[in-house]
Amino acid sequence: MICKPLKMIMGLIPIVLLAVICQAASAAGVLLGDVDGNGAVTSVDAASVQRKLAELPITAGFSKTAADVDGSGEIEITDATYIQRWLANLKTPYPINDTIESPAATEAATQRPTDNEGWGRDIYQP
Repeated sequence: MICKPLKMIMGLIPIVLLAVICQAASAAGVLLGDVDGNGAVTSVDAASVQRKLAELPITAGFSKTAADVDGSGEIEITDATYIQRWLANLKTPYPINDTIESPAATEAATQRPTDNEGWGRDIYQP
């Protein structure tokens, strides 16, 4: 009786560990140019930027941080062009295929100060 639920739990452990590892990796940084998040910068990433700009369907894993290659804060056709240039082994002024800090990691590092009880200082406290 106990063996079946135990087997189910043991079967879920690798899935949970993978999810935790992926979450930790995404909090640490993003591979610049890896728009679809598969771990490699490919022509599909450049095409995903183009599809986004043309308002066509894109993959659910689309990363705005990875797509904004030039760091302008906007996703533009030049971002797709820089990815294509990098794929063609042409010089680009941006570190495509290097890990950059993601906004989530920056937010976690700059948390709001709190009082002794953990309340944010700008929250009303009765």
